[in-house]
Amino acid sequence: LGRFYPVLEEEDGLARKVKPLTFCSEYETLAYAHFVGIEYYPKKCRFAHGATSQVYKHILNELEMEMPGTKLWFVEGFFRTAREKFRAEEPATPREKCVFCGYPTTRREIIDGEEKPVCSFCALKRRLQKHAGK
Repeated sequence: LGRFYPVLEEEDGLARKVKPLTFCSEYETLAYAHFVGIEYYPKKCRFAHGATSQVYKHILNELEMEMPGTKLWFVEGFFRTAREKFRAEEPATPREKCVFCGYPTTRREIIDGEEKPVCSFCALKRRLQKHAGK
């Protein structure tokens, strides 16, 4: 939660990251995608049924219907007060360089019987190559 912010500054070899849609609602994002012509998958995730996150989402949507602006108020309040507390309590996770591309990562994977640092992109690329070879 401490790393959740609209702008993440460059650090430890990671590029600066900007999330311009942080304060946009799901509806606004969907409307934007529709009007600009960005394709999207309109159906719910088939694995979401029964997930507690769906219960929370429903409750937050009910709150938003009764008191418009509640979600935005909650997020802004988090950034204003709670985020720094989470950052202060967050343990520093040591980053290593991916053995394939050199990108900073905290992820590790078994390669040739040995645990080595592998970034998510390279791990996905390896899985795809493995399945393509079958």
